[in-house]
Amino acid sequence: MEFLLIISTVAMRLQVEEEEPFNPDYVEVERVLDVAVTNDPVTDEEVTHYLVCWRCLAYEDSTWELEQDVDVAKIKAFNHFRHLPPLHERQVSYPMYHYSNDI
Repeated sequence: MEFLLIISTVAMRLQVEEEEPFNPDYVEVERVLDVAVTNDPVTDEEVTHYLVCWRCLAYEDSTWELEQDVDVAKIKAFNHFRHLPPLHERQVSYPMYHYSNDI
């Protein structure tokens, strides 16, 4: 009898898990982490993949996606922050407060 109670409890849990709605954030790109350009062995065409971090998911759940499947704005943001600007374009920021030893 106890065995049947355990089975019915597990079945009820599975039913509840199946009824939970799918979170749409799981298919929204949070940011692009890396890029890989390879050649397709069959057609010898260049193929670009982006390592995508998905919204509301951990970094360990990131996946490689084809370029056409990734939002262009996210790719532009990745490329913008990927490289440091040239030295002549960099701005120097100073601390808001200047501490001195005026005793």
